[in-house]
Amino acid sequence: IAARRALRQEIADGLCNLLHWAQTGVETTMYQSNDQRAADIEAGAGRSAAELRDDASASAGRWLQAANEVHSARLSTPVTRTPGSPPFPASDVGRLRRTELEVHHADLLIGYTAHDWPADFTQRLLERRADELDAKGIAMTWLLTDRDETVTVGTGGPELTAASADLAWWLIGR
Repeated sequence: IAARRALRQEIADGLCNLLHWAQTGVETTMYQSNDQRAADIEAGAGRSAAELRDDASASAGRWLQAANEVHSARLSTPVTRTPGSPPFPASDVGRLRRTELEVHHADLLIGYTAHDWPADFTQRLLERRADELDAKGIAMTWLLTDRDETVTVGTGGPELTAASADLAWWLIGR
């Protein structure tokens, strides 16, 4: 659980970097590298629950301040996760923050699960994964039991039968 809490704080600060980049024009990636991100999370995981809770609260405050400081005209600014990674508009940072909060809240194993996610959030995760799988040429059919709905990604491939939340949880590697 400590590593998951440290990860939430690390991601919030990384997202602040992107918001500052958008506002100031000074290139500041989310992370210096994937290795640095992993090392920062590992270093943070050794802290006490109280320290992690305080850091999580402080990082949430920093994120909110950074989000409030970005002028709407700057939201189309391309930003990147790490140097050389594919760019995306700063307007996506809010969606990334929501994903971080919902997924890592469920990761904590404290009674909040993927089944507690709002329907629009689960739907967006499924759509995102469908697009990503299709772009990679991976085909499958999803039989969503809670919606009595079938989603086809590509042509052919295996059939997966599950509730939307369970499938989304599995598709994001949980």
